[in-house]
Amino acid sequence: MKSQVRGDEALFRQVQKLLNFFVLFLPIGIVKIAGISITFFIYLLIVYRFFKYGKKLFRLKSTTDYLIVLFFMVLILSIVFSEPTYRPLVVEKDAVTIVRLIYWMTLALFIKTWIHRFNFFKLSKYFFYGTIFMIVFYYTVNSKLEILTQNSFAFSLVVSAPISLYYIFKKYRFPVVIIFSSMFMFFGLMSGSRAGAILIVVQIVILLLSGGYIKKKTMLFLGTTIFPIILLLSWMNLQEIRVEVANIIKSYNPDTAELILNPEKVNMIDKSWLDRKQMIVKGSIIFKEHPFLGIGFSHYKYYWVDMPIISPYLNKSMYFYNRLSAHNSYIQVLAGAGIFALALLLLIEFIILKKSVKILLEFEMKQEIFIATSFIGMIIYFYVIAAMMGAITWLIFGLGLSLLENNHV
Repeated sequence: MKSQVRGDEALFRQVQKLLNFFVLFLPIGIVKIAGISITFFIYLLIVYRFFKYGKKLFRLKSTTDYLIVLFFMVLILSIVFSEPTYRPLVVEKDAVTIVRLIYWMTLALFIKTWIHRFNFFKLSKYFFYGTIFMIVFYYTVNSKLEILTQNSFAFSLVVSAPISLYYIFKKYRFPVVIIFSSMFMFFGLMSGSRAGAILIVVQIVILLLSGGYIKKKTMLFLGTTIFPIILLLSWMNLQEIRVEVANIIKSYNPDTAELILNPEKVNMIDKSWLDRKQMIVKGSIIFKEHPFLGIGFSHYKYYWVDMPIISPYLNKSMYFYNRLSAHNSYIQVLAGAGIFALALLLLIEFIILKKSVKILLEFEMKQEIFIATSFIGMIIYFYVIAAMMGAITWLIFGLGLSLLENNHV
């Protein structure tokens, strides 16, 4: 018995180090070996360690665990039974996608099963280092190489910043917390992403309010008395406030400033937003043609649809719009794998979201609130970015699943 305990301790010490490096490289996602992310090889080392010690990589205990497995099975089946498209499909690419799906599924379940055995403070520390590295890279080297897109950077920042800030909240006093929180909000605004900028500001405000700096009773008092009064006064002077806020952030993020000032104009003529609406049209047509298993997960850009163009401001060719990504994770799943896959995804998200909201309403500074904030930001961002295919997404899903466990993290 003692030897088994010592063996478990040795295993988790070794895997802790590997997991630290895994999350270090996760936010930026550009460090590769032979075209494959280094995080995949680190994960293989984790898998090897578990098998070496005769330990199960994950355990299926709850209904949500089985829903995750079922969701990925539907994604895989959608690829296996997919039909030919107007652009030739490469069997090897589909095989790689299936391997990646298995990787992401096992990663989420591994994190959910064993996260309580790891030092979350250390993980958040390396997440913080990885996020800082991503920010520095994006605003220096990436300006010339253009490896990271604006949306991928903003998405990574939204899901990484809350986990990273756990390290800052635990290690430093309030002034340092404010400095790094402000820094993340500033770079969120500088990213140029409207959704990313808004989400990162909201996330950090939530964390600051829940960080133990304001007592729970005070928060409840503010929430029931002062805040409604402020909202009422804000509503009475909404246009003036919108102008002031837009003027402040215009030099950092003109797109977000335009959204605050003229949301109707953005909805009507902004090409980035119209592209996303156009892809919803394409996804809806695909769903009508292939409602059950879709056209094959990851095949969205390979499938031709003769779709109506929704705006005269979209003046590119039909070929151009058929090669765009879904720009929406829910459309990506619906068109790629059908209604059952989307229903499973939404059900899993709802179960985790319900728990996450409950945690946020406790107004207590604990590990779970940082995970909940990251998860909620991620699933909101899914509406404007196709981000289902990435290890960072499924690590956050795994952390979200851990909130449902009695031992938490």
